[in-house]
Amino acid sequence: MAIRVSKVAPGVPMPDDRPLRSPPGPLHLVPLGNLASIVVPVIVIGANVVWQALVVPVPERPPPDPYRAPSAMQSLGLSVLVEPAGYVITTGTGTTRIVSCAGCANPHDPAALQQALRALKRDHPDEVTVVVVPNRTTSYEVLMQTVKASREDAEGMLFPQAIIAGLGE
Repeated sequence: MAIRVSKVAPGVPMPDDRPLRSPPGPLHLVPLGNLASIVVPVIVIGANVVWQALVVPVPERPPPDPYRAPSAMQSLGLSVLVEPAGYVITTGTGTTRIVSCAGCANPHDPAALQQALRALKRDHPDEVTVVVVPNRTTSYEVLMQTVKASREDAEGMLFPQAIIAGLGE
């Protein structure tokens, strides 16, 4: 490199008048790609953390109440079995009641069933589910009559969510 002396300031070297050029050959973009492949996921994860922390706060769950009675959280487990001799009403608490009309032409009396279910509804006003379990010999008409009688009576709703279970033995 030749040093030329400036005419403006004596003794100060002047750079070459040649323009700076990059060396010939391909551009080396691999380091830039490596940097982008690291920086982009860090930015995305960081934005997600900030979004979760500032914008969408997660509500904390209250601790379970140890003094709450576990029976209050359990279902009654009400089932109405449709037997040839009448109805058998069972609950998950172990209570069994037989509603039948011995000697009647129709042992499946919907009014007697509604009366028994109304007594259970008074004791368990929040219960809404009853499982109706037909016998293999139960006719479709008796099954539908039982479902309708278990849903409501003259006083109002009894157990509106009637579930028909598989055929009993």
